[in-house]
Amino acid sequence: MNRNDIISAIEQEIELFKDFDCVFLFGSVLNDGIFSHDVDLLLIYQRDVRAIMHEVNPIVQSLGNILGYPIDVTVLSIAELKQTKFLDKLLDNYVVIK
Repeated sequence: MNRNDIISAIEQEIELFKDFDCVFLFGSVLNDGIFSHDVDLLLIYQRDVRAIMHEVNPIVQSLGNILGYPIDVTVLSIAELKQTKFLDKLLDNYVVIK
């Protein structure tokens, strides 16, 4: 699968992310021609973390089966995203899925 196939496949499963405010795809999977070992997702939430953490495993399992790659998920609150400057560290090498 190339970058566009992966993005399209994730977008087709957008309902998996209903409890998250933002979803970003990042990492080596975005660089066509470079072998990727996994798919990296950043999930951002506003609600209580206990209310959304049970949503992560179905995402990992479903997308892993569809894409044929292990799914590596980072889950941050909006405050943690700002505090860690996670997106800044990616140097614009990410795609907004939601």
